[in-house]
Amino acid sequence: MRNAKMLLLAGMLLWLAGCSPPSLQPLFTEQDLVFEPRLTGTWADKEEKVTWVVKRSGEKSYDALCTADEEPHWFKLHLVRLGAYLFLDLTPKEELALKNSFFASHWVPTHTFFRVRLDGDRLQVAALEEDYLKALVTSKKTRIGQMLSDAVVLTGSTLELQDYVLKHAEIQEAFTEPEEYHRVK
Repeated sequence: MRNAKMLLLAGMLLWLAGCSPPSLQPLFTEQDLVFEPRLTGTWADKEEKVTWVVKRSGEKSYDALCTADEEPHWFKLHLVRLGAYLFLDLTPKEELALKNSFFASHWVPTHTFFRVRLDGDRLQVAALEEDYLKALVTSKKTRIGQMLSDAVVLTGSTLELQDYVLKHAEIQEAFTEPEEYHRVK
């Protein structure tokens, strides 16, 4: 029974996360969080097919509505400063998941991480590269994740995850090609 629940959980995690590996732990502790007012507003990709509306929702957190292919997706965002780098920790909004009793009984909030560069009205976002991580996990060169089927789920502690992203922050292959957004409002 436990294995069946783990397989169901793994499938849901992978479905929710898309290509970027989901994490069971956040990338931040309270002291790592920063609030950057320039992140709030409306952002769109070059073709304006994907938009993000980012609003402040706390002292050091944001709510975000992402619209892609005319489908709305709501997230909680945290901006994380680690050394000289900024990262986003993105989590689906829990209250939406908990409205459905079946889904609520299977809800596990996962985190997805992105390296961020904010330059005026330009925002670059790069996700962790799953194939790069797969190679490290399968060769046992890192212990921050586990393979479930053919995908990585990050299981490391917050400090282990921070250590990983800092060590790999300047390695181009460790992150996806940055997606670029421009400020709309």
